[in-house]
Amino acid sequence: MVETLKRGLQAVVLVLCVGGVMGGAGAAERWGLYLHAPLPGNDTVAKVSANLAQTANAMGLGVLVTTPITTGNPKWEAQVLVLDDPAYRQAVLKQGGGNGGFAATLRLAVCRDGANRFISILNPMALASVFVGAGGGRQISPIINASQEALDRLLALVKQGAGAVLGGEGEEGAGLGHAEPVRLENVWPQYRSFFGTTMPEALVERGSIPGNLNQAVEQISRTIGQHDKGIPLYQLVDEQAGVAVIGISWAWIEKTAFEIIKKIDHAPAFPLEFVLVREGNRVKVETLAEMWRMDVYFSDASKWAFMTHIAIPGELDDQKAALVAATP
Repeated sequence: MVETLKRGLQAVVLVLCVGGVMGGAGAAERWGLYLHAPLPGNDTVAKVSANLAQTANAMGLGVLVTTPITTGNPKWEAQVLVLDDPAYRQAVLKQGGGNGGFAATLRLAVCRDGANRFISILNPMALASVFVGAGGGRQISPIINASQEALDRLLALVKQGAGAVLGGEGEEGAGLGHAEPVRLENVWPQYRSFFGTTMPEALVERGSIPGNLNQAVEQISRTIGQHDKGIPLYQLVDEQAGVAVIGISWAWIEKTAFEIIKKIDHAPAFPLEFVLVREGNRVKVETLAEMWRMDVYFSDASKWAFMTHIAIPGELDDQKAALVAATP
């Protein structure tokens, strides 16, 4: 508890000193992290989500989960689809290793904000530049091509599965979430947060588990399932890369995040994910430092909204650590 409050106080000082981890236009915002495609017709969020899942399967994209997001606002509704695009996943894991695990899944959300209905796409080009770009100096052409192709497949998915295009009415390039996405070359080699923290420093090793990758995934998933707040949603295991991803629903942090950001288009920032990395006869369990993660996904929230929830990142980090510590 003392450590959580200490981290919260440090964060307050940093917010005041640098103008706010989420105040103003953050780096993720400039990269077009969330891309909007307005929805035609009057189908419900559930109906559109089901159509997209069916279309994704037909396109060869694996549907890991379709899950509602807890917003705490009766005017908002969102269902997130988490997808596995094998070509993209293999590219980010080959280039980024464990770092790439945090960009290995593709995500989009079918959203309703009152009468406004749209699809919010989490831009894989932006994610790759954050999580794979931290490796500076490596060959970047494969991940540039792979992330662009993944984005093209997502745009094809929303058009075929929901009749939606960016900007609506065929205006390709309009309606982007915050700004035009930039090419990866412009942000390579690494993303640096407002705190001056780079990706390798933001990775937190929560512990390691003896055994193979699949065993570790099952053990962590069981522990999460026994927790009173977290629900394991999906597992993605890449044996060749030695990396696995576990998606987790945590209703309280989802609700709190929307109290901070106040924008339903940020729904694809969830679910939270644990990344497991094989090292010899043990498996490392990694998460992102929550302050850094919020910097990436919620960079455009107000300073005041963030400061009123200043203890949340530390509390969530503590719960992540407790989950791993409780895993036999």
